[in-house]
Amino acid sequence: MTIQTTPLKPVIYLLPGLLCDETVWQAQQQTLEEDFDVRIPSFRGFSSFKKMAEHVLKDSPDKFSIAAHSMGARVALELLKLCPERIDKVVLMSLG
Repeated sequence: MTIQTTPLKPVIYLLPGLLCDETVWQAQQQTLEEDFDVRIPSFRGFSSFKKMAEHVLKDSPDKFSIAAHSMGARVALELLKLCPERIDKVVLMSLG
């Protein structure tokens, strides 16, 4: 069982796209980290958007925001299906 704690700063997940890792969000992370608990998950080894979303939820707080692009945006849509009440704000880019 995962114990959720309330973070000191609002949590924002930056979800990378296909064939991307945390480096794609490096500039945004540096800009946001003063005011936000910035989390960038790795999706290596996952075979479905649902499993990727469950990976994000594993350690997420009760409320969090998401910025996502490409494949990460599809993971964000899965998160919205699984737990819309937990997501505060969403930004989706290059979803098409």
